[in-house]
Amino acid sequence: MKIKAAVLQSYATAADAALRDLTVLFVDCQTTGARPSSGHLLEAAWAVGSAGRDPGGVEVHRCRLPEGASIPPAVQRLTGIKAADTESAVSPVRARRRMRCALSRLHEGRPAAVAVIHYARFEAPFLDAWFDPENCGRRFPLQILCTHEIARRLYPELPRRGIRALAGYFGRPVSGRCRAAAHVRATHAIWSRLVTVLGDRASVHTLDALLHWLERTPVPPRAPTVYPMPASVRSNLPKGPGIYRMRGKNGGLLYIGKAASIRRRVSQHFHRSKGRSERRMEMLTQAANLDAVPTETALEAALLESDEIKRERPPYNKALQAEQRSVWFFSLDCRHVSHRPDRLHCIGPMPDVRTLLSLRFMADWIQGPNAPLREGEAPPLWDLPAFGRGWIFREDAWQEGLSLFLSRNGLTRNIAGSALQRLVDCSHRLWRKRWMEAVDSVVSDVDTAAAGPKGTEEQPAVEQELSPETVAHGVEAVIRRAGQGIRRARWFCLLSESSLCWSARNSENAERNGWILRCAGLSERVRAGDAGTPPVPPGWQKGCRSRQQSFDVAAYDRMRVLTTELRRLLAEHRAVTVRCGPNHLMEAGVLAGVLRWL
Repeated sequence: MKIKAAVLQSYATAADAALRDLTVLFVDCQTTGARPSSGHLLEAAWAVGSAGRDPGGVEVHRCRLPEGASIPPAVQRLTGIKAADTESAVSPVRARRRMRCALSRLHEGRPAAVAVIHYARFEAPFLDAWFDPENCGRRFPLQILCTHEIARRLYPELPRRGIRALAGYFGRPVSGRCRAAAHVRATHAIWSRLVTVLGDRASVHTLDALLHWLERTPVPPRAPTVYPMPASVRSNLPKGPGIYRMRGKNGGLLYIGKAASIRRRVSQHFHRSKGRSERRMEMLTQAANLDAVPTETALEAALLESDEIKRERPPYNKALQAEQRSVWFFSLDCRHVSHRPDRLHCIGPMPDVRTLLSLRFMADWIQGPNAPLREGEAPPLWDLPAFGRGWIFREDAWQEGLSLFLSRNGLTRNIAGSALQRLVDCSHRLWRKRWMEAVDSVVSDVDTAAAGPKGTEEQPAVEQELSPETVAHGVEAVIRRAGQGIRRARWFCLLSESSLCWSARNSENAERNGWILRCAGLSERVRAGDAGTPPVPPGWQKGCRSRQQSFDVAAYDRMRVLTTELRRLLAEHRAVTVRCGPNHLMEAGVLAGVLRWL
């Protein structure tokens, strides 16, 4: 196909055409790297349309990666594309042939001569490399217009101008993961809006006028940030505790937050300069309205936030989402696992399966004559966060590290009795050791601050090669985390049928707030006087298995959030009491000791 000549002839015709009627090709790419030298095209999508007309359909192709290439974990999280998904992908040659057909498609008597891309600085090199696989100097055959560069000149005051931020600002939010088809539709929405603004603000109505405007209009310096949400919306919020929902221009939910003071917390989003991530700034670019739900206490707000996030699934809440999560219950020997508790599966709830399965692996390795590991195969605990430092697995270092772990913690191979119980006992010792080291570190920091600053010594470089010491530290972290998970499961079951009360801030003699918990949820509000205690919980006689039946992801998160809130109340020196039965009462001192182990 003689595309180049057709494109040049079409471009000469399109230069004087009205921007709103100009037929363009909307393009987006997802890649495995930041540049063609370090990444490959993973997914490409395009559609033919104009600012005044929606594209009829988006054509999307997942591209097969070269042999030996892989998808980085960060790209998998952003796009949701896994290695298995590329098995059915098309070859880059076939995908390029399909785009050439799109370039030759006639619409109103002429082919598309212009490509509109958001942040073309990223896509253009990949498109050039895609159309020039033999490195012959050819380039992508269309004139590229970058909506990001246009937006930088028209909206210098916006917090962010990425494709998600800008599409949401114009009332067309992009939901889900970073996928090429969704970004093509978002690019069309952005282009349609920018064409209108260009005509109103800059009297730019044709392609030729737009190119001249881009050339002679410099990018303005960073202007003071102006948020779409009016200040009056934020100033009228209640001062007390509760949750708040940030919404976009179309009313869609963006984010749910909790606060001890709604007005102060929301104000921090817009006025605090440090600690605001790119994701948070992207959300603030889209937020145009806000509604609040007051609660009597901050504890109730925290629990309400957890439930509302699962119910409404706002896109900018990463924590407390229920997607692809479950709770698990293990057998006593940690060999069997289930989603529901029963006579066999009586340890839980646990938030994942890997930690206790790794504990079982370690117990088998200790008791067995040989490590249950095939040559060159990584163990099941290798993918846990304790080993998430990018080390390359080496079996010799692994075996030496396991031996070092045993000698350091007073364990031996082929021991008599239950190796699993020995490891659980070891996890308690490791937790106590870590806690004591944390206390010593705090005392040392205070002493150092009192003595004045000292000269800083040069820190040694991080060791890149996997060592036995690294393996031993990682195994200790896994064992310690497993013991913590078991203790947490018992505590959550105990807390699920309890009652609690706490004093108001800086007022020990005031009437206390309180709640009765049933089935791992707030059931009934109670009041306790200054000398009173919470009532006996109605479900205190329930057995462990009956309590476990109440747990799903939402219940588990509620107990986790409640435990965090109890820590906060104790840190504020509140009078906190938790009651689990007629004679089972935990005052602040006892409760602090219990929470220290969780």
